[in-house]
Amino acid sequence: MIKRFFATDKIADSFILSEEELHHSLNVLRVKNREHVEIFDGKGNLWIAEVEITGKKSANFIQIETVISDASHDSNCSLAVALTKNSDRIEWLLEKIVEIGINEFYPIITHRTERKFIRKDRLEKILLSATKQSQRLWLPVLHDPISFENFIQIKKEERKFIAHCNQQDKKSFSDIYHKGEKAIILIGPEGDFTEQEISLALKNNYEAIALGEARLRVETAALAACVWVNLS
Repeated sequence: MIKRFFATDKIADSFILSEEELHHSLNVLRVKNREHVEIFDGKGNLWIAEVEITGKKSANFIQIETVISDASHDSNCSLAVALTKNSDRIEWLLEKIVEIGINEFYPIITHRTERKFIRKDRLEKILLSATKQSQRLWLPVLHDPISFENFIQIKKEERKFIAHCNQQDKKSFSDIYHKGEKAIILIGPEGDFTEQEISLALKNNYEAIALGEARLRVETAALAACVWVNLS
């Protein structure tokens, strides 16, 4: 199988790889001189490049063919998910939703969120690894943590949903979501959103939804929503 690498930039016919990606190509996957590899930029482009080894820690990647140019994004789903107390659960979630298809991911800090920060560098590595493994051409956008109140004010063009466990009137997501619609879905923390947060979301044109009859964990609910949008 041809090896695939992520380029942070392209100058003329030469691709620029990060120091870590270059190390991975030379010392982990051990590319050979004149070997052909795939290069993608995370923005819908894919090329074939030839490797030119220039030293123990250096190499050039020279374009020889354009395979795909300006591919449209293959996912309609964005998620805003309350941070979990255990960071491993968010890491697991990110890997899975990238494989299924995700545009943007917002870590949300709600009233009941216990964790206030992320290791963004680590999560970005997980995103890149999962993007390469699943052979997707778009690298998802990972945002910095943001408070629920600030997030809810962001103008979004997607259809907007909030999944919660409150008993108030809400509809089944599978009944009201239409295949092909771009959607952003809010998933609450352990303990759910507060009534005030739900009310604020509804005032900002979010639609209240249920993701089935069972009460799901944060990462399970987020994964289920992602599957519905991409695979329904």
